Amino acid sequence: LRAESPTSLETLLVSPLAWLLRRIGAEPDPWEPDKMDPLVQGNIAHSVFEELFPKEGSGLDRETVVVSVEEALSNAIRKHAPLLATAQWKVERHELRGTLIRAATWWQDVLEHLGGRVVGVEAKLTGDFNGVAIRGYCDQIIQLPDGKLIVVDFKKSSSPKRRERMALGYDCQVSLYEIMLGEEGHGLEIEAAS
Repeated sequence: LRAESPTSLETLLVSPLAWLLRRIGAEPDPWEPDKMDPLVQGNIAHSVFEELFPKEGSGLDRETVVVSVEEALSNAIRKHAPLLATAQWKVERHELRGTLIRAATWWQDVLEHLGGRVVGVEAKLTGDFNGVAIRGYCDQIIQLPDGKLIVVDFKKSSSPKRRERMALGYDCQVSLYEIMLGEEGHGLEIEAAS
């Protein structure tokens, strides 16, 4: 049996048929024109944050945040959506740039406030849930000054229902990440300093 990710387990709970179709590769694959959908925006945003907040990096310099974001955004667009570099996508690109500058500045503030440091980027987590092997990648692992590890999974768009599930403690993805991380980070395939 292949290990399940938090997303695939959530799909299995919500729709076993959708899970099966995805597992056997029988999902519809319709053609459609390029667009700036949440998936493209999310891939770009993740790539920008990976570049701006690398493992054991020093964080953002307040004086150069705009230049740093612009450079990382250009690299991400070349990698994930070259069409966005054209003049026709100028408005969307400018809006995404502004959002990323605000998000990167805010995330730097959070790291400084917590005294946290990035010890993992696209960190692989593995574990076991009731006899089912689970695996996944989280966007970042932050280590606090007391050694506690925090799993970070960035989301580009807001989801009120997801926020509600998280507040009530019913979000599968977060719970599974917590299980995979385990005590002292034993499910984490990186070295975390003590």
